Amino acid sequence: DGDVVNIYAIANTSSSLGTIADFISVAGNFAQFEQLMMSLNTLNTPFSSMVMSGKLNVVASAQYGATGTIEVKRPYAKVNFTIKNGKSNYTFTPTQYNVKNVPTNGAVFEGINVSDLKVVNHDGMTDFVENQGAQVIEFFMLENLAGNAEGVASYNDREKRKDIDITGGNHSEFAHGLANATYVEIKGEGKGTNDAGEPISATVTYTIHLGDFANDATDFNVKRNH
Repeated sequence: DGDVVNIYAIANTSSSLGTIADFISVAGNFAQFEQLMMSLNTLNTPFSSMVMSGKLNVVASAQYGATGTIEVKRPYAKVNFTIKNGKSNYTFTPTQYNVKNVPTNGAVFEGINVSDLKVVNHDGMTDFVENQGAQVIEFFMLENLAGNAEGVASYNDREKRKDIDITGGNHSEFAHGLANATYVEIKGEGKGTNDAGEPISATVTYTIHLGDFANDATDFNVKRNH
């Protein structure tokens, strides 16, 4: 027999997150320590060493102690887009991208609810990286557990709007109803030919909500360590 012991680990603390001493000073008790929050206000932060965190619940005894393994995870998600042309009669050249509803605060430890989630938009980004003829977007962000949406049966449903009316150049709200779900807008120039072989061109914007949609179309969560 023994007692349940909670062991927490924080590795690679950065100047933006603070030091171990900072954590202890703001946490007057275990409950406060478990609820520690962190902030990240930029995209594409050049982490020299990433903050990692983890916890382990283990039964310990005075005679045998305890053994176990703590799996530490980064509280960020790595987002990557590779943009390349797949049709011979159409080309798309990206010129900028926007990342909407990016959290600026998040829990240090996994499984802690962020009741006062704050989000911002990063607009007008142009830092595409060329890789073998493709344009690549890559950035880190804090996890955003936006949830699963009702009424989403397929991938195409993820970007539906409540109506098709446009007022003042602005689309209506998304039909899925998850106000803080993170999404990316990729803007650029599309050129090609129509069925009659005539040249066509237009300024195009693609909208992509983040989430594990390859496995579940209703999933709008951006999880840590992915």
